[in-house]
Amino acid sequence: MEQRFFSYNKGSDWKNGKAYNVMIHGNELSVEQQEKYSTALILRFALTEVRGRVTDFSLGERHQIHLLDEEWNIWSYDWQNHYQEILFQAKDYEHSPYTMIDSVQSVLFLADPLLEDKLSAYSTINGQKIWAISQWNQRKLYPLAIHSDHQKGLYVLVAKDMVQQDGKLICPSGTRLSVLHIESTGRILKEYGLEGLFINAAFPLTDPTKQFSLAASPEGIILLYHRSTGILYRISNEKEMQQITSLEQGALLSSIAVDGEQTIFMGGTQATPTHSEEERFILKLHSSGERQDHVAAFRGSASKMRMDSNQRLYVLNKNTNELHVLERRKRTNFSSATSGLKGIFLTTAFDSTEDGLEWHKVQLEAHIPDETQIRISYFASDRKDHWLLGHYRSLDEWILSDTDPIQVKCKELEGLWQGTLISPRDALLFKAKGRYLWVKIEFIGSEFKTPVLNRLRVYFPRQTYLPYLPAVYQEEDTGQDFLARYLALFHTLFTEVEEEINQLPTYLDADVVTGPFLSWLSTWLGISSTDRWSEQQLRSLIKLAPELYPLRGTKFAMQKMIELFTGKPPIIVEYHQYKEMRKDQQLGQIIDRLYGSNPYTFTVLIEQNLIKTERERFIVERIIEEEKPAFTEGKLVLLEENIYLDMHSYIGMNTILTEPSLLILDQQAAMPHQTLLIDQDLANRLDTHTRLGLDSELE
Repeated sequence: MEQRFFSYNKGSDWKNGKAYNVMIHGNELSVEQQEKYSTALILRFALTEVRGRVTDFSLGERHQIHLLDEEWNIWSYDWQNHYQEILFQAKDYEHSPYTMIDSVQSVLFLADPLLEDKLSAYSTINGQKIWAISQWNQRKLYPLAIHSDHQKGLYVLVAKDMVQQDGKLICPSGTRLSVLHIESTGRILKEYGLEGLFINAAFPLTDPTKQFSLAASPEGIILLYHRSTGILYRISNEKEMQQITSLEQGALLSSIAVDGEQTIFMGGTQATPTHSEEERFILKLHSSGERQDHVAAFRGSASKMRMDSNQRLYVLNKNTNELHVLERRKRTNFSSATSGLKGIFLTTAFDSTEDGLEWHKVQLEAHIPDETQIRISYFASDRKDHWLLGHYRSLDEWILSDTDPIQVKCKELEGLWQGTLISPRDALLFKAKGRYLWVKIEFIGSEFKTPVLNRLRVYFPRQTYLPYLPAVYQEEDTGQDFLARYLALFHTLFTEVEEEINQLPTYLDADVVTGPFLSWLSTWLGISSTDRWSEQQLRSLIKLAPELYPLRGTKFAMQKMIELFTGKPPIIVEYHQYKEMRKDQQLGQIIDRLYGSNPYTFTVLIEQNLIKTERERFIVERIIEEEKPAFTEGKLVLLEENIYLDMHSYIGMNTILTEPSLLILDQQAAMPHQTLLIDQDLANRLDTHTRLGLDSELE
């Protein structure tokens, strides 16, 4: 009897079962995993040259961190290469005990409400001051919090009013706040007027970071946290502000960060009344403000937090003088239902349609890392109804139902399993007789790893090479069983060879093969430089090869090859097309310069936007060289999207002619196209307007 098999290798196949703590992604099954933060590095500044404690930090380019120590020196620290150098000494710039720093690429921002220059920017390359701002809209700026978005610039929370009281600056009750978005060049891009947010109780402007925390992301998400009220706000545009949540432990939280998925992280510097220093975590909130869980990888004081473009979280602990770098890593999900880092998948019945059938083997295509396992349990029966929890029930319906938890199902099914296989690639099923077969798949993972199952095959009926041996080897039952299992090794080996032979035609089918096989197949046709050809381009080329190869050396074949690579047919200009134009003396010089005078030379014109890199240009030149007729020379010209007189300008390709039109201003005034605009007030100024005959004269 011909052997058959059931195969689960698609997402729709895995729907014929019930998964617990198992993730189905495409055709793959694995234990559920979640991205969680773990400690990648702890920078202990006491072991570096940084002087004293670090009071503030910002993220620079690549792995650079800028550190402000308690002696007001600013350092640059490369945490990957463990290299440090001092950027600014305290004597190089103005500062106060309340100076705040942040940075965007090679620009370092300083903010201080007590200094004359409230905001300033310095180059980390040469140490020069780039700009300074002290006023906005004819009012002094008083920065309360800053945060860069790592790309466009700096967000600054400013108070609009300050008063002097007993020689101290006081932020009075009722003072309105706004957020300025400042470009790294010093230009103020936008002001967010925070309607409804104002200072509800006066406070001295000694340490503004104790009052507010600000966070921003490159996606334009702005979050503002008011510590005294415990309210977290999201700023959506210039005038709208939304309260996200109100936190009971508001006064205990002081730092905030947000990632690219709008997940909010909040940390504090004070221990809660019921938790010690080592029991505190960073809170993790959904973008709606709903509390999710906490970042268990960090414990302690979170004085300041920053998120970089790679979703790494940097946490400064001033108490221990350390900076923690946390990275997202996939962790295997712990499930109490499956009792550990484990997933369970129960299949419904495989139906062979034959009573008393003996099932042959199970075969897995899986990736099983070290410290992980896949366990297969199975049993066969001629009936689909079984005694379960005191009643006869349809086993398939019970498996798919949600009435009983997985713990109850596993306990009830424990006595039915007829065998268990551990991480089987190819294994026989023993004593599995019956029309129906059920399988339980257990995925056992480790903290960071999980086994991945791509395909499950169940073969039936049982086949063996035993009938091919003399009858004496089939007489004794005990020896017959051992010999059948021994011969199964060779049966599997030869079966795999036969399957490879049967699949050989698929390796020669361009529509089926992918990746390296497709590139290998293209080499059979002499196609080179395939690393820059997409799979679809290679497939089209392989299919057209029988048509193109007899025409090699012709204009049509070259146009088709280049079209396959660039997506658009080129224009090929041959000598006979401009031969008559060369007879005109003036026109002939231009023609010779553009196309050449050699009758055995042709020119290939391609739009510049179709060739994006030098590598792609090299491939096109290689195609021209390989496909050109013998004893000819081909030139490649990339057409720029500009008009150059007496150059390669072609209407419809890189040149457009339009009707002359009037310049219309505000739909009320028109200006003829022969008008020249000049500014008399700026005339006769060097490096501004010095056009002889128009606005300048020589005496």
